[in-house]
Amino acid sequence: MEPFVPKPVVAGDLTYDQYRSIRFNPSRALWANRDDLAFQADFFHVGGLFKHEVALFEVADGASRPIRYVPDMFDFGAEAEAIRAVADPAFAGLRLHHPMNGLNVSEFAVFLGASYFRAIGLGERYGLSARGLAVRSGLPGEEFPYFESFWLEQPAPGDSAVTLHALLDSESVAGAYRFVMAPGESTVMDISVSLFARRKIKNIGLAPITSMFMRGEADRGSVSDFRPQIHDSEALSIRTGANDWLLRPLRNPKAIEISAYADDNIQGFGLIQRDRDFNHYLDLEARYDLRPGLWVEPVGGWGAGEVRLVELPSPDETQDNIVAFWTPNAPLVPGEEFFFQYRLHWGPHPPVNPVLARVVGTYTGVGGIASSPDPALRKFVIDFSGGPLKDLAPDVELRVDASATNAEIVASTVLRNVPLEGWRVFLDVRAEYGSSPEVRCVLKLNDQAISEFWTTRWDPTEPGSTLPL
Repeated sequence: MEPFVPKPVVAGDLTYDQYRSIRFNPSRALWANRDDLAFQADFFHVGGLFKHEVALFEVADGASRPIRYVPDMFDFGAEAEAIRAVADPAFAGLRLHHPMNGLNVSEFAVFLGASYFRAIGLGERYGLSARGLAVRSGLPGEEFPYFESFWLEQPAPGDSAVTLHALLDSESVAGAYRFVMAPGESTVMDISVSLFARRKIKNIGLAPITSMFMRGEADRGSVSDFRPQIHDSEALSIRTGANDWLLRPLRNPKAIEISAYADDNIQGFGLIQRDRDFNHYLDLEARYDLRPGLWVEPVGGWGAGEVRLVELPSPDETQDNIVAFWTPNAPLVPGEEFFFQYRLHWGPHPPVNPVLARVVGTYTGVGGIASSPDPALRKFVIDFSGGPLKDLAPDVELRVDASATNAEIVASTVLRNVPLEGWRVFLDVRAEYGSSPEVRCVLKLNDQAISEFWTTRWDPTEPGSTLPL
């Protein structure tokens, strides 16, 4: 395998406003002159944050041809001369269009920056991103592979999916990717990957997802903001190889936290936005209630490994601070091809939902009772709804099975939640400052789990301090 030779960073030294002013000319879109094709592609200019040039090709009739940069592909706005003076004539990425959202030609996917790409389903706004690969994510010396080249296959008339090939490269690994993308109510991507390591890699992240979480129901933080919740994703969801379901609300921690959930032949995982009520966000511009979730569905057995969740502290919503991915137990080794396949679902809901009761709310505050709060305790309130709960007899006896690591569960109670046609769990937990505890619970009927497994971590407050509002 050839040694890694980094491509030079192009100049493209544009200000934020200058880069935003560059507009692609729709008449120069790939396949814009083909009324019989349902897809078009246009391109991003290098500059601003996107300083790496990518090579673009069209594949048609069994042959590949380069897509040449032509100046009139772009409108540079009021500062055209100043921008042309510093902007290199090169592409930084691409986006794809297909009739949806009631429009003749509507954008549904973007590939731009390192190995990042995003997509949306019908009626949604862009939010979280996927990446081609994560290397040492959350650890010192993280590496960011780049998609260096893209090949777009010309679709046939009547095709409802479009195919894109990409070449990924970095100091440690190179890879060939194939994306078959079908936009719709949920946009589905079938992805095949062949990786080739230049050196042994233990901390590889397959099918990585990157998102933002600043403020939510159970982690309101200390930021004064009129919006009750601010996040692209609210929770990590996992469907295990044993067909158990786990729900882990996301956090904006005080320091970097890495959580790991081991499994064998996992059936799926994703970062989800389950709460779709605008009144829980109150943001007319960002419309977090319309952000897609992203579900990873392995194709073929992925073997033993773990879902890793990396949570980074963030002072505001402009930074992606959440990463989730699959790390196989077996490392990548030089000289061997590592092949895997998976399917991504971008949309309001995962393609498969648990038949169990689902977590619909997580809240937290000072432990104890209202007349006698105990600052040494942390109270967690978890609402479960749906599944078998609404059909249970009024006198049924449910049990909450709760446990904790690095903490003590002092009290646990479960009560019927009539407005939700569900049940509410109360947990009072004690932990020492600096202990990084993790708490888990599930609803059981006759010793059988009838709900998702809920789990969370939190930062016990320093003695004498108060909980954030």
